[in-house]
Amino acid sequence: MRAELRSLCDWYNSARTRPSTTPYRLAAELQQRFISIHPFDHDYNGRSSRLLMNWALEREGLPPSAVADFDKDLFSTTEEWTEAVRAGSDAFAARAARLERLGDDADPITVFDLEHERERYLACHQTLRENPAQSLHIPGHKHDIHAHRALLEQLRGNRKAEAGSLGSQPDPG
Repeated sequence: MRAELRSLCDWYNSARTRPSTTPYRLAAELQQRFISIHPFDHDYNGRSSRLLMNWALEREGLPPSAVADFDKDLFSTTEEWTEAVRAGSDAFAARAARLERLGDDADPITVFDLEHERERYLACHQTLRENPAQSLHIPGHKHDIHAHRALLEQLRGNRKAEAGSLGSQPDPG
């Protein structure tokens, strides 16, 4: 294990000096190589690999990467992962700028650009509040799979699902 980690460090130090290596590719490949070594027995491999990735980015003066789906690291080519890391770094920079602009009174919904999701959640909540008979779960009754699916579609923002069609009263169990 020690030899593999030493080899990783040697690779990084060598790759960093090559003019053809971009900081995003270097960070992405460092993360992929570290997670492939998997130096810890049970846990912390993914988190440690992402810390190394972000360390490499910040070392080059770039924002850390808030990768959208970090489970794709080993299932992507280095080129694909490099683009995911770049996009995550851009997303982090945009959030940091938004937070700076909004100041101390920043609302997390605004900082993370979640207004659309919040509106969908509030609409679903309001529908259930106005129509308690359409509640998705009544103790002692069977669940209505159609009502659950309709609510899921509404939460996902599927315009085909109508706000008032959350299903009928479940049959007693």
